[in-house]
Amino acid sequence: MHPQHFGDSYDIVKQSLLAWLSADLGPWSAHPMFTDKVDDERATAFARFLGVRLVTRERLSSTTDRTDYFRACKDEGHLFLDPDTGVKMKRPGKNPKYLYGEELADIARDRPSFLTMAFDQSLSRA
Repeated sequence: MHPQHFGDSYDIVKQSLLAWLSADLGPWSAHPMFTDKVDDERATAFARFLGVRLVTRERLSSTTDRTDYFRACKDEGHLFLDPDTGVKMKRPGKNPKYLYGEELADIARDRPSFLTMAFDQSLSRA
């Protein structure tokens, strides 16, 4: 999630989807995958807007140990992952804009009794 886009139409879709799922399935938490440093006030506003608790407020960069970064998800219930751009099935590098397929599978596998959802906006609108 890129902080400069907070409150855009994609965030309204995320908010609506999480509210609907929470009504039927119970609470969700979110791993926002911030790509820029976010202060506590902005992170709190994002969590309040989505109506969920944030797993972490840490920034994901190209130098981040991604295995350690996603370890925060291990003990979560229903989990919403919000990469800046989306999901890539093949791992060409360590681009912080993406969640990679193997990471998504590992996170879901670690929590077999709960749902895992990732927001993907990587398809062109054209």
